[in-house]
Amino acid sequence: MMLKDYAKTLYEVNRDNTRYCVISASIVDCSLHIYRTDYQEWEYNRRTGIVEGLDTLDEENTKKLCERFRITTSPNLVRILKREFGKDGIAFFLSNFREFCDNHDIKYEHQAWY
Repeated sequence: MMLKDYAKTLYEVNRDNTRYCVISASIVDCSLHIYRTDYQEWEYNRRTGIVEGLDTLDEENTKKLCERFRITTSPNLVRILKREFGKDGIAFFLSNFREFCDNHDIKYEHQAWY
């Protein structure tokens, strides 16, 4: 596995000409980080409407994920993430990703900020 530091926006959604949601993925020191920022979640954050989330796989679990899909490079990892977990649309991307990880003993850490 030859993962190098890499980052890419997977989804950027606007509604009514206003930013609604951004999901991006990055590989840092062979660890996968998936960021989601929702900009109009007023019921969760009445002050700004912004809710941020981060799902992180350490190096060992990133390697497990790569082995499952036979991935050897960072751009391929990000491309496969979008293809495999985004096929049901942006609303299901993270739940599909987490379900896959849970079913294949791939550990991740989730954090959220409101």
